[in-house]
Amino acid sequence: MNDNLHINNEAIEAVNEGRDVPAYVQDFENVRAFHIKYHSTDGWRGYYESTATKKSGWKKIDYEGWVTGEWDDAPENARCSTVDAKLNELAREYERKGYHVTAVFSPTSNVFSTAFDVFVKRYT
Repeated sequence: MNDNLHINNEAIEAVNEGRDVPAYVQDFENVRAFHIKYHSTDGWRGYYESTATKKSGWKKIDYEGWVTGEWDDAPENARCSTVDAKLNELAREYERKGYHVTAVFSPTSNVFSTAFDVFVKRYT
């Protein structure tokens, strides 16, 4: 794993511990940096999306999606190994440009998948 890649699992941990998904989660500097909001896709299904708070300095990049494990029937782009490789590639790329990378993972209504959003922030 790249030292420039920060993984935030606060929302997943809350669900695993029987708590509600938090409205906000922190970045690696313990700053409340990401808002977590539920999006309903129909009466029974949906997903959470994270957005950066205005004051945090984080910017969402064009890589987001869901991950479901290494199941043979999972789409290639949703397998853990594919997502992990892409996140590490992005961390190396943005490190050369002077940015931190954070991936925020959050639940979906499908117990077999987890949503993620990726953010960057210039080193200070």
